Amino acid sequence: MKGDYNIKDDELFQALKLLGEALCNTEYFIFGGVGVQARVAALETDNGRKDVKTVDDSKLRRTGDIDLYIADENAVVLFNELAAAYPRAGIVNAPNHVKIGPVIVNYLTSPDELKGFEKVALEQLAAREQVSLRKGNCRIRVDVSPVEHLIAAKLSGNRIQAKDFHDIKVLVDTSQASGSAIRYDAVRQLLVELGCENKYQVLEQIISEEY
Repeated sequence: MKGDYNIKDDELFQALKLLGEALCNTEYFIFGGVGVQARVAALETDNGRKDVKTVDDSKLRRTGDIDLYIADENAVVLFNELAAAYPRAGIVNAPNHVKIGPVIVNYLTSPDELKGFEKVALEQLAAREQVSLRKGNCRIRVDVSPVEHLIAAKLSGNRIQAKDFHDIKVLVDTSQASGSAIRYDAVRQLLVELGCENKYQVLEQIISEEY
């Protein structure tokens, strides 16, 4: 159910742990709201040096699903193997999504399925970055869409929603506070390629704290 979890919750953290294990030998990246959460949590915890439980809840917008791109058309096989390896995890495989406990994982396996991002899908895959997070004694490693792509995706929709403003603002503020540079020229270039360069002015307004 949408809006239920942030990355500090056991349900989402465990789902990410299992995904990281299942896809460790596969090219993939997590994007969308959970991609933003993972990126922010990694910056806030110095890539897992601190416990994810120390991250302020206000920086982690709750969601109920994980958006995933996998460069493997046989992804269903990977998830079947995951279900067999963890029979108690409540893994249910279905066309185009898998359920890990209560968390839904929506997965895409072709650039054509990345709405609006078809032309930059391979670039996004090549530039993906691994983040490490820790909760207690449990550590996870997952590959996440680059921050520039996360921001561009939030700006490129027909209508930028409140959740998008929130996610962009948190990414910008957390990156600045941690000394992690965002390549704003790369964000602008992505928007040019996506045919919505005019949306860059929204990012400039967010950076200037007008929102």
